[in-house]
Amino acid sequence: MRQEISGESLQREQALREARAELEHTRTARDDWEAEAMAQRVRVDEARLTLETTYRELTGAKEASERNAATRDAENSARITCKLSLRISRVVRAPCLALLWTPLILLVFQRRTTNYSKQ
Repeated sequence: MRQEISGESLQREQALREARAELEHTRTARDDWEAEAMAQRVRVDEARLTLETTYRELTGAKEASERNAATRDAENSARITCKLSLRISRVVRAPCLALLWTPLILLVFQRRTTNYSKQ
């Protein structure tokens, strides 16, 4: 009888040790999983920040490019206006007539360049 009790006691102790070992294994696996999940969250946050920074830089570069294009267009228009004024004054050979025709020709030129830039 005593041997049966000590045999049952040993079996319970063995089962308890196995349960504790399984519990420890499960806790370790959970801790590993939580650490991996945290690392993935950090990577996602870093990727999000990188994306936002890149988008801001792209937006800034696009705005700067548009400003540069507008400046170039204004400079080109001024240069062409000056050349047209000189040609008109040479053709007309009368300053008062050149003053009358220059705004009209410039208006036509501006409309043509505006139509080309919209296309």
